[in-house]
Amino acid sequence: VIFPIHKQYITIDTRKRGMNMTEHLKIHSLFDLKETIAAEVFEGCTYPWEVLSKIKDAILQIGNSLPEEEYRKA
Repeated sequence: VIFPIHKQYITIDTRKRGMNMTEHLKIHSLFDLKETIAAEVFEGCTYPWEVLSKIKDAILQIGNSLPEEEYRKA
């Protein structure tokens, strides 16, 4: 796998590590969804960029669920 970075290239041979590069990019490899109140936004998604279209609604939903005595609505 080759990644262009500012006219230089980094080569990563993922075969030596025994894991496909796309496996490193999957949600379960990057995040522990047990540690967030936003886990629902990742449901049905494999890669992090798939949640981009869901972020606005997730923020509004989570914001509305926060206790008013601890958080002020803006």
